[in-house]
Amino acid sequence: MPIIYVHEAALPERKARSIQVLNTCVSLAKLGIAVHLLVDRLTLETPADVADFYGLVLPANMTITGKAESGSRHAVRALLKQSSPQKPLLYARNLRTARKLLPLSRSTKTPLVYEAHKMTFMVVSDEARLAGLSPRRVRHKAMRTFKAESEVLDMAAGLVCTSDAAAALSRTLFGRDHKVIVARNGGPEPVVPAGANKETAASGSDGGLLRVVYVGSMGGWKGTETLLESLRYLEGCQLVVVGARASNLFDSARSLPADRLSFTGYLAPRDVMPFLHSNDFTAAVIPLPAGHSSEPAFFTCPLKLFQYMAAGIPVVASDVPSLREILRHRQNAYLVRPDDAESLADGIKTVAFDTQLALDLMTNGLETARRHTFLKRAEKLASFLKELVPGI
Repeated sequence: MPIIYVHEAALPERKARSIQVLNTCVSLAKLGIAVHLLVDRLTLETPADVADFYGLVLPANMTITGKAESGSRHAVRALLKQSSPQKPLLYARNLRTARKLLPLSRSTKTPLVYEAHKMTFMVVSDEARLAGLSPRRVRHKAMRTFKAESEVLDMAAGLVCTSDAAAALSRTLFGRDHKVIVARNGGPEPVVPAGANKETAASGSDGGLLRVVYVGSMGGWKGTETLLESLRYLEGCQLVVVGARASNLFDSARSLPADRLSFTGYLAPRDVMPFLHSNDFTAAVIPLPAGHSSEPAFFTCPLKLFQYMAAGIPVVASDVPSLREILRHRQNAYLVRPDDAESLADGIKTVAFDTQLALDLMTNGLETARRHTFLKRAEKLASFLKELVPGI
């Protein structure tokens, strides 16, 4: 039984969600499940080129196609006809997409699985509030989204949550207590770096500077303003930002010496892990805020976390509920007070100059990464989907 995964975006795109979608589909296909990934359009010549952009090889039992101009539902209907006599399963990770697929799921008796990365109505409410909308408009947007979310969670054949928080709230707020699993995001297979005995980083590299890495976009709810501010407490430390541009700098960081900040610019997903492996980084950071909104505080499961760990880099991260679902202080990460630049700097310095701690974080991080690969996630998904639809 094939899976029709509907992802309403162009591929490739410069968002982490597409990394997760492509790796999920490829990993399921590796397990012998036929996967049809339906996207808005392909911006590279062939599906194989798209897979290669993400550092993947397209399995023979997986297809990637752009939707017809008539829309995603028409394209899904065409795929449903192609799948006959096998009965497929619909899969979506976007609330709007899932709701759009519900009528088709009902009329064709095709099970729909929704992958919830957050409680969308809460995030929509936060975004509206932060955008300065009136309380009345904030409530209106939140209630409209709540209604859509309630419909999807009620009608979906299965619910996949990427966090314990999303699973708990789907139960307490929406009464969804059946056919639910938590399958956190994943990452690459870990590779133990050469010479991974983590000598103390006090001598640094690159002209004596300690080097700290951050992967991803800046601004919004990423907490990167706190990260940049922490450099003021980190003499002799260089921050290497992978993915964002120097133009994304906050005013508070523009006065820093040029050698304290380095920007790679955007790297294709296939190039990120080789970059992490080929550089000697003292620590990798995830500076999520606590007071910004519900998404970073409770729901996010960052792909960068598993990339850092798989590369054998000690992690310094904010002590927020979303990350505590995976991280334990001084075991597989060093946790610091969120929204506190001085605390973040102290955490980086502690990891930099405590040789045994750095080694413990690296070793335990690698073990955490091994438990959270995309392939292990796909195995859990496959088992769940087979319970929903025997014979998949």
